[in-house]
Amino acid sequence: MKVSELQGAQLDYWVGRAAGWHPTILGGRCMQGRETSHEWIEYEPWSPSTDWAIGGRVIERERISINLYGYGREWGAWTRGSCYETDAPDGTGATPLIAAMRAYVASKFGWKVES
Repeated sequence: MKVSELQGAQLDYWVGRAAGWHPTILGGRCMQGRETSHEWIEYEPWSPSTDWAIGGRVIERERISINLYGYGREWGAWTRGSCYETDAPDGTGATPLIAAMRAYVASKFGWKVES
């Protein structure tokens, strides 16, 4: 699947994978597991493409730049170290978080990921 088409739980899942985690999709939502004191895994919703508290940390850590793109029709995001031959963004989307998370996934996996 093209990274530029990822959205919702699928996009969140691949952001987690890009960070080296093992998220899962349950009931149409991306869930991130964490170990509890009882030595079992508790899953909780995890949505960096819609939650600034999560996605904002990815943007800051990865130094992703975000700006309006395409005459203001959508948002574009550029990752640090991008060495493409054009000025086109590494990720685009309807919101800054979607654009940034797509750029992050593309920086780790390229333009396509497994479906």
